[in-house]
Amino acid sequence: MSSAPQLRIDWKPKLPEKTDFGIGVIGAGFVAMDYHLPGYAKAGFRVVAVADVREEAALAAQSRFGIPHAFTDYRRILDLPEIDIVDILTPRPVRLQIVRDAAAAGKHIMSQKPLASTYAEAKAMVEATEASGVRMGVHLHYRWLPAYRGAWVLLRQAYIGQPLLMTHRMVGNQDAVYYEDPRRRWNAEIDDFLLVEWGAHQMDFLRFWAAQRPVRVFASTTRAVHQNFRSDMIATVVAEFAGGARGVLLMDQVQRASEGLMDFRIEGSAGAIVGSNFVQLAVARAGETLRPVALDIPPTFMEVVHLSYVGTMSEMFWALVEGRDPASSARDHLHTVAMCEAAVISAREGRAVEIAEVEQSS
Repeated sequence: MSSAPQLRIDWKPKLPEKTDFGIGVIGAGFVAMDYHLPGYAKAGFRVVAVADVREEAALAAQSRFGIPHAFTDYRRILDLPEIDIVDILTPRPVRLQIVRDAAAAGKHIMSQKPLASTYAEAKAMVEATEASGVRMGVHLHYRWLPAYRGAWVLLRQAYIGQPLLMTHRMVGNQDAVYYEDPRRRWNAEIDDFLLVEWGAHQMDFLRFWAAQRPVRVFASTTRAVHQNFRSDMIATVVAEFAGGARGVLLMDQVQRASEGLMDFRIEGSAGAIVGSNFVQLAVARAGETLRPVALDIPPTFMEVVHLSYVGTMSEMFWALVEGRDPASSARDHLHTVAMCEAAVISAREGRAVEIAEVEQSS
């Protein structure tokens, strides 16, 4: 590493003056209880109601976070005039009808990623919201994790020139960690977990960094004989973008070593950016050695995660204040969904898949 003075990047979300939008949360599972609601509470967001088909889950969220209303039928939330934003934190299969109902009720919508399993279903959601004149955004919280956001800031400044090659490695053991947690075990039954449910993060931040239209995806997957998940849990993905950038994802979620791995490197036409463990970032221009980037990291990683979901919701707040779509809009997210579906087809058929093929088939 270079001994030159550190760069400093302010990656944290900024909030508009108006933040008292009424939020109705649909789904009170792990992601709501451990990530979204704690972050919203710390930020002072106004959560008016929560709904879950499991009454005990809805009541637990109400009690823990002091939420005025708790329901087992999400449509009760849509009847509340004080609700401005419906926050859909359910699994994928039930989202389309919720989106249609919320849009028809005139509510703006945030949703967990990915919107849907297929481009056609995600497109139907977008069409429903646009026909009703409501805004819809997607919680893509990796865009708000310090190293990932910091890399994006440097790329937008053209600090390393044009992005050429983006390589990301993630090695962990979700196959055991998720399976052993009753709140997350449902993920083990998803056929496309690695390339879609989890892969949506990776496909999206490649797009986020490249700021180019994806054109082609090749994916190859395999599985471990001892794994719990139905989905293959090892994958290599190569993504090609219209402006010449290339992305390579290496994913292994059945590792048996005691420590995992999380890092990335972005090669640009005038330098490189290196990140690791979500919160560490370094950069070098051509001819320089890497120097660290100061990111002002909160004391605990869970605080980082909570702040990242404040970031995703802040995008909707700004959109409503300024009368525009959120930065991570549902329409923009269609490109990520198309990449995920292309990856699934590619892994199944052993060929590179054009994004246009996915889009046109819908």
